[in-house]
Amino acid sequence: MRTNRLIVAGVAATALLGVLSCNLPDYDTSPLTDARVEAYLKAYAALKVAAPDMLAAANSSGGVEAGQAGFAGAEGAIKAAGLKDFADFVTLNARIGGIIAVLSAESAVTEFGSRAEDGGSDLDAAIAQLTALVDDPATTEEARAGYLQSIAEMEEAKSSIASEWDRNSGWAKLVIDGVKSVTGKIVSEADVEVVTRWRDRIMEAYAGFPPPSGN
Repeated sequence: MRTNRLIVAGVAATALLGVLSCNLPDYDTSPLTDARVEAYLKAYAALKVAAPDMLAAANSSGGVEAGQAGFAGAEGAIKAAGLKDFADFVTLNARIGGIIAVLSAESAVTEFGSRAEDGGSDLDAAIAQLTALVDDPATTEEARAGYLQSIAEMEEAKSSIASEWDRNSGWAKLVIDGVKSVTGKIVSEADVEVVTRWRDRIMEAYAGFPPPSGN
């Protein structure tokens, strides 16, 4: 559970940093549209392909001029995709990335909660079976003592699962709510709906491969 907590924290913190990095004086917070998200994905893909060459140019002996040429190339790819300029892409990246991070974190918390609940249910079933054996008159005293020990261990495990989940889920929710309070300044519920429709495509662009089914 501690690992799960760190994963959720990392995703949420990434969203927060992305939003804060977009603290431009005139950033565009107009409603997101399918066309804007599609243009963002085209620009993202173009920059992903061009990034190695642009970095190589920036780190070459060409100095400032090479760096400026690399920036011009990046902005050209962004404009060719249908966005206004580099600042437009950075703003969209923060808005869309922030929404995706929160959606992913919320999905992770729900998934971990289901696993904790399933684990408790499995232990309950096992405890019920052992209790029936303990109550069976045909069970020997030696076997009964072993069953009772196993029941005690399962009860302890069940309590540990519940305790860990309560502690970590509350902490994760606090982080997610904090990120939401920041992202809420530059995104709306309508924006979330648009990004949700494109979620699989966005996740594929970020990861480089389609997300697992059911996510």
